[in-house]
Order: sequence, then structure tokens, then C-alpha cells
Amino acid sequence: MRTRAQVPGLAFVVGLATLGQTVCAQTTLQSPPGALTQPVSSRIGINGGMGVGYVNPPDIVDVVNSVVMFSDRPPQFTAGVEFFGGVVVPVSSSLALKVEYAYFLMSYGGATPYGPADFTVKVHLPTLVAQYVLMDAGLYTLKAGAGVGFHFGSLSEEYGTVIDRFTASGPGVLLELEANTAFSENLFAYLGGSIRWDFIG
Repeated sequence: MRTRAQVPGLAFVVGLATLGQTVCAQTTLQSPPGALTQPVSSRIGINGGMGVGYVNPPDIVDVVNSVVMFSDRPPQFTAGVEFFGGVVVPVSSSLALKVEYAYFLMSYGGATPYGPADFTVKVHLPTLVAQYVLMDAGLYTLKAGAGVGFHFGSLSEEYGTVIDRFTASGPGVLLELEANTAFSENLFAYLGGSIRWDFIG
């Protein structure tokens, strides 16, 4: 078994684009009686869920293409799954800060002269996001946000007698659009889309 870690120059998921984070719920830490007695944008909130991400990681695709047969080469954009959670703290009626952690996972496969190959990508994406409240209509809200974070991840490959693992880290930038729709006084649907640029190497 060969293991390689902290490889400099590995551009690990450049241009990560996460679209359609359509997950689940935001619950507030306050419980006023009645229906939406407090504006959503003035509450501390907790959200979490999972979604689908489409990524364009050219350096990882090059690694895969250097091993698998031509007929099994992957497309430039590949889908993966993202799990995320965050805490939102209002600063004013129109501004909030969110601390978010996301975990992104995807894999590639293909045939090689040495047998089947498996490549697994795992990325940890903690991010601090500033959100601007575009609309707070009581039953629903709409926010736009921008954030930065220091991200890190790994690429594992297995084929034949080869077992390798690469790790890397670097800064990342996030742009997002988030909507919340009320189910009850303290439970909201969380719908969002985001675009990430990660410079991990």
C-alpha cells in the first residue's frame, strides 16, 4: 500500500458549484406563541440538510483520465452529494451572519489494465457567510449571501495493487441565494442554491 499526503500543487475541486440544496428545516431557538409573531429575519436559526452538487474539478479529472481506459473517462462536470448545517445570527433587520459546515462527497469509477478503479473525493467546507435579507414577508423570506472559508479534502484512488490518498487545503468563496417558507411558528423549509469557487492545492 502506498499513501501520499499533503501533496503541494494538487488543485482539489476548483470551481465547485453546488446547486439545488433543497433540504429540510430551519428551527428557531425561540418559541413565541401564535402564528409567526416574530419576523423570521430577527430570529436565531439552525438549518441543515442535504443536496446535490455539480462540480468541475479539472485536476482530479486529469488524475482519473491518466489511469482509466479511454472509454471510461468521466465528463468534466460530475454530480455528488452535499450534507450541510449552519447557525444564523441576525445582526440587524436586513443583515445576518451564518456559520456553515458542508461535507461534499463524490466518486469516479472505471476500468484499467489492472482491474476496476475507484476514486473517492471528500471535501470539508466550513464557511462564514454574510446574508442580506431581500424580503421578509412573514410566511417566507429571501436572502442573498456571500462567504469565505478555509477548506480541505482528500482524493483516494484504488486499482490493482495501488492504494493512494492525496490531501490538500486552501481558501474558498461562496455565493448563495436562500429562501425559507414557514410550516409553523418554529419550523421552516430551507431552499437554497449556491456557487462555490475553491482554490485547494
